[in-house]
Amino acid sequence: MALSVALVLVLAAGGTPSDCVAYQDELPFRTCFNPGERIEVGVGPTLGNEPAAGRLSLALRLRKNRRGHHDPGLLWNRDHAILETSLDLPWRATPAQMRVESTAYQAVYMRRYEEGALVIPFSTPLRIPFPFDIGMEVEAGRVEWTRADPHRAELGVLRAAPVVDAARRIPFAYRFAFGPELSYSVGIARDEAPRHRMVPFTGGVLDARFESGDGLWALQVQGRAGWQLEVMGPSRFAFSARVELERTIIAVNDWPLAPFVRFEADNSQGPTRLVAQAGLRFAAPL
Repeated sequence: MALSVALVLVLAAGGTPSDCVAYQDELPFRTCFNPGERIEVGVGPTLGNEPAAGRLSLALRLRKNRRGHHDPGLLWNRDHAILETSLDLPWRATPAQMRVESTAYQAVYMRRYEEGALVIPFSTPLRIPFPFDIGMEVEAGRVEWTRADPHRAELGVLRAAPVVDAARRIPFAYRFAFGPELSYSVGIARDEAPRHRMVPFTGGVLDARFESGDGLWALQVQGRAGWQLEVMGPSRFAFSARVELERTIIAVNDWPLAPFVRFEADNSQGPTRLVAQAGLRFAAPL
C-alpha cells in the first residue's frame, strides 16, 4: 500500500473491542492495536534530580490470552516482556552520567474466571462469590549500571509476587493486581564483597494497567514498597514507583507511533532518584 494511503491519522476518542471486531476487517488499514504484542522503540529527554539526558528504550512484548479447554468461562492471560532496556545519555559531554538498565524477562500470569467464587466443601458445598482473580508476577535478570561508578552494578536476580486482580470490577482496567513480594538482588563491586539484599514478603507490589478497547490509550501504574533486608547489613524501607501514559496518534504502514509521558521514583539503591520523561514510541505489531 502506498505511503500516502497507509499514513493514517487515528483521531479518535477510542472505540470499544466490539467496534474493532465489527469494522477492522472492512478497512484497508489497521485502526486497532495491541500494546502488549509488539516490538517497541522509544526515545525522549529525561529530567529530574540528575543531569538531563536523552533516553533510548526498547522491548519485546508478547501477550497470549486463551480460554480454558474444558471451561469457556476460564481465561488465562499471559503478558511477557523480554529484554526491556533503557540507555540514558547526557546532553553534555559527560559520559560519566551514562546509565543502563535492562531486564531479561518479566511476566504476568493471570487466571481469570467470569464467575469467580470460593467453594467450601461442606456435605452440601457452599459457593461464595469471590471478586478477585489470582495470578503471579515474575521478573528475572535485571541489571543496573552507571558510568559514574563503572566498577559497581546491581543485579536483580529474581522478583516474584503472588497477586490478586480486581480488574473485573474496575472500568477500563486490563489489570489491577496487588500482593506481597519476594525478591533477591546482589550489589557487586570491584574489590568489595557482594551485598545481598532480600525482600522476603516484607513488601508489596501494585500493578495497574488501563487500556482502551482499540489499544490507542494505555495507562500503567506500578509501585513497590516494603522493608529491604541486607545480609550482614541494615534493613531499610525501600520503594519504587512508575506512572506512564501513552496515546497512539498515527500509524505508518500499520505501525503505530505514540507520544508518551513517564514519571519514576526509586530509592532502592540509595538516595531517592526522580525522573520524568516525555517522548515518542514507535512499535512494530507482531
